[in-house]
Amino acid sequence: MSAPGGAAIPTPQQIVRDYGDTVTGLCHRMIRNRELARDTAQEVWFEVLKGLPSFRGESNFSTWLYTVAKRTIDRHIHQERTMSIRFLNRFFEDHADNGMSEMREIPVEDRDQWFRLECDACLTAIIHCLDNETRMIYLMRLLTGLPYQELGGILESEPAVLRQRYSRASRRINSFLNDHCTLYNPDGRCRCKLNKPIRYLDLQQEYRSIRDASRRTLSLHRAGDYHRIRNLWEELPDRE
Repeated sequence: MSAPGGAAIPTPQQIVRDYGDTVTGLCHRMIRNRELARDTAQEVWFEVLKGLPSFRGESNFSTWLYTVAKRTIDRHIHQERTMSIRFLNRFFEDHADNGMSEMREIPVEDRDQWFRLECDACLTAIIHCLDNETRMIYLMRLLTGLPYQELGGILESEPAVLRQRYSRASRRINSFLNDHCTLYNPDGRCRCKLNKPIRYLDLQQEYRSIRDASRRTLSLHRAGDYHRIRNLWEELPDRE
């Protein structure tokens, strides 16, 4: 099936396969409340299905879809709080004491999942040091890998401006991780509740592989691969 402009329109199954993970991750990182993030990802799916007949092929399909995603997410992020670095420091320190006791209460076979969920929550909190607009720019570039020219159409901004803002956001996030996160940097200053369990369990080999991967590319991108967020679109009905 083709749009009036000649571009091929993906089937719903192809859309789920090619874009579901990215949109789910985008909603998950933009919105800290897990249930609201989940609802937003599902709302994007239904908006895409509703608007699919009107896609005319005048732009790349990815441009159209991520524009729908951005507009949908924008309706839900007005209550998201931008956190200062000072606040993040206090936040992680305040949650430092119960890490070991909490981990010991979890069956050994479930501890890996516990680590993944806690690290995932940390990463989402950390990128909230960026305001909503900058966070959207950062995540759109990081998760989609689209060129700045195409992102300019989605985010309604000049490509050069987007490049500059993304670069600044990346430096801010990576600086915080390098200074604080024990998983990212063994000498990090963070004393969050994961600090002691990580050292206690001696997960050096596993976490070294994550750190090495992080240094080969942007940290949150690889961390996102490891802390895999389930593609919510695969669970939705009426995809035929």
